[in-house]
Amino acid sequence: MTQIRILPKTEHDIPGLERLFKVSQQDPSNLQESLGFVAKSGERVLGFIGMELGGMGSVILKRLVLDPSIQGHGFTNDLSRKVEDWARELHQDRLVLFTDRREGFKWAREHGFKEVEPARIKTHIPSWSFFGEENLEKGKFFTRPVIKGLLILGCSNGGRTLMAEAVARTLAPGRMSIYSASLEGNRPMDPLADRVFKEMEISFEGLHPKPLDEIPLEEVNYIISFDKPLVSGLDPEFVGALKSPWQEWVWELPDPRLESGDEEAQLESHRKVYKEIQRRIECLFGHRMSLQKANLSPKTL
Repeated sequence: MTQIRILPKTEHDIPGLERLFKVSQQDPSNLQESLGFVAKSGERVLGFIGMELGGMGSVILKRLVLDPSIQGHGFTNDLSRKVEDWARELHQDRLVLFTDRREGFKWAREHGFKEVEPARIKTHIPSWSFFGEENLEKGKFFTRPVIKGLLILGCSNGGRTLMAEAVARTLAPGRMSIYSASLEGNRPMDPLADRVFKEMEISFEGLHPKPLDEIPLEEVNYIISFDKPLVSGLDPEFVGALKSPWQEWVWELPDPRLESGDEEAQLESHRKVYKEIQRRIECLFGHRMSLQKANLSPKTL
C-alpha cells in the first residue's frame, strides 16, 4: 500500500511539481512563488492545489493538478479541505474558485459553492490577469463562506436534519459549531430513523429535536435547508443574528416518513435518503465516514 500525505508546498517540491505540471500539460510558471499544498508519496509529488490570499477576507483556490494515478480517489477533497483549514486558521471568510472544466462545475456545486458573476468577485482577486481573458470567457467563478458554524434547518427536526447533524459532528473540523433545528417546534424522533442510524453505525448520542430559538445563530455562517429556501422566511431578527458572510444551501431530498407501503419499504426509503445525506456531508467537509471511523491518516492507495 502506498501512503500519500498532504503537506504544505516547499521549495524542495518544485522539481516534482514541474514534472507533474508537464505530465498534466499545464503551465508550470510561477510555481516558486505559489502558496499551496502537495500530495506526496515519499518524495514523489502526485498532486497540488494552489491558493492565494485575496481581498475582503477571501482565499482563492488556484491550479488543482493531480497525477492520473491518484485521480478518482478523493484527493481533490483532501487538498481543498487543507486550503479551507488554512483559511479558517487565518480567520478568512470566503473561498473563491474559478474553473473552466465541466467536472469542476459539478464538483463546486456538490461541495456547496454558488456560482457568482465575475464582476461581483473581481475585487476579491489581486491577480485577476492570472486566469487569462480566454479562460474567463468560458469559465465560471464559484464562492462559499469558509464554514465556521453550520446549521441544518428543516420544518421538523426528528429525522433528516438530525442525521445530517450527527454526520457533520463526526466529520467537521474541531471546534466548529454544528446544530440542527426545526421551524415548527419540537416533534418526536422518527423511530425508523433511530433504527437506520444504528444500522449505519452513526451515533446521535446527546442529539435531540430542537426549535430554532435554541440555536446561537451568531455562531452560524452556513445553513443547509431541507426541501426549500427557509432563511428568507425567517424573522429579520434571526437573519440579522447570523455570522456574516453567510450562505444557504437547499437540499431537495424526499422525506422518508412520507413513504407509503409496509415497514420494510419505509426502512429502505430511510436508508436511501440517509446515505445520500451522508454522501453530501462527506463532500462538504472532504472526509469519508469510513476513513474517519478507521482513523486512517495518511491516506493509503
